Amino acid sequence: MLNDRALLTRVCYFALTLGFGLTSGAIVLLSEHETLWLDLFGVGSALMLAAAIGEEVVSRRADRELRAEIVRGSTEIVSGTVVADPVPARIARRRLVPGPPFLLGHPGPVSGKGLMIVATALVDGPARRVAALVPADLLLQLRKGHPVALAVHPARPDVAVLDLSADNDRLAQIEGDPRWLEDAIPTDRSISGGAFAKLGMSLAGLAVGVGVAWLADRLAGG
Repeated sequence: MLNDRALLTRVCYFALTLGFGLTSGAIVLLSEHETLWLDLFGVGSALMLAAAIGEEVVSRRADRELRAEIVRGSTEIVSGTVVADPVPARIARRRLVPGPPFLLGHPGPVSGKGLMIVATALVDGPARRVAALVPADLLLQLRKGHPVALAVHPARPDVAVLDLSADNDRLAQIEGDPRWLEDAIPTDRSISGGAFAKLGMSLAGLAVGVGVAWLADRLAGG
């Protein structure tokens, strides 16, 4: 979910615009057929509601699974069970997903509340997004685009632990790393499948919805 939300995003866009196409098509084309109008309008409305709720449910479930994965992986990193060298990273977003916070150099979770950050890490190979549970009182510092050093788990690709020992010189090096200028850096747009793909799925859903309403009108003798 951190690096590829394309399928979920496209399905939701298609379902939303399919529902809109059905409801708008019913209003415009089927006003003279009351029963059919109500049926298609109801189906379209239900589709839009299901798409909105479904996306939220899937996202929340993915967050719970990711949080559990971070706790397992972070425990392995800070306890020394695995070796995870710090890599350059930038904050991509902060998410209100609670969990025990971890910091490199502490053998277990640190005290206090923790929340999730998602960062883009310059790992070996293509850059990718990773997540870490950090102390909540650090969130004001960890704004989008802020450079950080993260210890990325060698076997759990989504898991990282924040390294607060990075000094200003190290953070400046991270900020100025030329790899940030490469095209392969993941963005919110790229992990959700791209603007053109989302537009295409939206237009396809709208076309199918209006087409179904038009076909229903033809079959009803409109």
